[in-house]
Amino acid sequence: MTRKKSFLALFSILGLSLILLSQCTGSGSQQVAGDGEDKTAGTQKTNERSPGSTGQSLTIAVSMAADEFATLQRLSDKYMETHTDITVQMNNLPAKEAYARLKKASQLGEAPDLMLLDNAWISEFAALGFLQPVDEYYTGEKSSQRIEKVMNQVKWNGYMWGVPKDVDPYILVWNKKAAEELKTDSGPATAEEMLSWNKRWMKPEQGTYGIYVDPTDPNAMLALLSALGGTMGEAAMPTMKAGEAASVKTMESFFEPQDAAWDAKQYALNYPALQAAPQAANGPVWQPWDLLATGKMAAMVTTISEYGRHKNVGVAIASLPQGGGPLKGVWLGGRSYSIAARSTDAKAAIEWIKEVTSPDAELKLWTETKKLPTQLSVYNTPLMRGDEHFHSYDWLISNGKSLPFDTENAKKLSTLQSELERLHKGETDVKTFGERAAKLWTAAVDKNTATPTPGGSSEPSGSSASPTPTPSAGSTPGKLPGVGASASAKPSVK
Repeated sequence: MTRKKSFLALFSILGLSLILLSQCTGSGSQQVAGDGEDKTAGTQKTNERSPGSTGQSLTIAVSMAADEFATLQRLSDKYMETHTDITVQMNNLPAKEAYARLKKASQLGEAPDLMLLDNAWISEFAALGFLQPVDEYYTGEKSSQRIEKVMNQVKWNGYMWGVPKDVDPYILVWNKKAAEELKTDSGPATAEEMLSWNKRWMKPEQGTYGIYVDPTDPNAMLALLSALGGTMGEAAMPTMKAGEAASVKTMESFFEPQDAAWDAKQYALNYPALQAAPQAANGPVWQPWDLLATGKMAAMVTTISEYGRHKNVGVAIASLPQGGGPLKGVWLGGRSYSIAARSTDAKAAIEWIKEVTSPDAELKLWTETKKLPTQLSVYNTPLMRGDEHFHSYDWLISNGKSLPFDTENAKKLSTLQSELERLHKGETDVKTFGERAAKLWTAAVDKNTATPTPGGSSEPSGSSASPTPTPSAGSTPGKLPGVGASASAKPSVK
């Protein structure tokens, strides 16, 4: 045998050996899935890509409308394009289940890496040890680049526990024809006018409604009670005097302007529950926005974002009437991203947050979902400044109120919602509801009048105090840039 043939024979033997070895060891492109693994070859979960052998996994839980969730998924996909070794799995929870499910998962040590939390929940989750501080995110001037009032809602015990995503003030949306009947060009501007509007139009048996508020939404109810605050007393919370005779009478007059005595059935007819509405083939039977647009409803307590999603030429917006004392009719809703204590990759989580809360991302989310951004620079963009209600946003946020500091705010809001549902089902009356609601935050106002800060000083709840970052050119830290509305001026919301 020639030397050349010998080499060929040797290579053939080596090649055959490698083939036999690979078959014995099971190496190759296909793998057998173990218990609990996805056995469907080539499939991937929504918003997830298969990581490499050194890839990381990031789980995220949010609760939002389908269109907003779709927009967020697109932003998350953009993040994965530049972070090819990271798998992102997002879960959209039902709004009514989000708090309970996230708290339970946190208690069991099974929380997702990132959670989108209502700002009222953050102090509780932080106090229970469910979250990691996110102070690493706020380097340089980052803290001065967001709305100050919203930043104060994510502080606890000297640390930052969330990165604000949006702010959503409660407002009053009113029908222009209804105002014309009263020979005015504006919505009700006082608690007395709100009561008068209800008495005139709340006639569901004739197909007309007064000022609607979702009877099972605790935040909407707090906004309403703030607007009726003249009889609630000069307290830090609109529920603190809800059990007193004058407050009970005001609530009864508003909820049931037709009757002298409380009638649970009439209350349910006047205020159908929004989320509990029966379903038809084309959506909910109860559609208050359609009634408002056609003039069959006089006004509605709702949020800026909901107005933006249902905007109609026949309606206009106004701030809710300003209650007595420190109470304001503007109630600020908002959500923030928080990192779970169990997360092993806070760095990847922070990078994801940066992607989906950048000025460009917040502008996109506002354009598509109408949730107001928290990044101050977004308010200087031509698109934002060109909005017809641009100057109103500053006024609403400047005059906005939120819950006083309390690590049990989430639990108390849940309790308030339960009491509202009991009232709506006729299991209790307004007096009993008011008495129970009044007890919720009384102790919190007494015990939690200050929030500890890193230097050992105290920051009053709801104060405008903030870190002392270097302001950017032409702006004041935490204030909307270029907007001249004064906190004491008459609302520019029209």
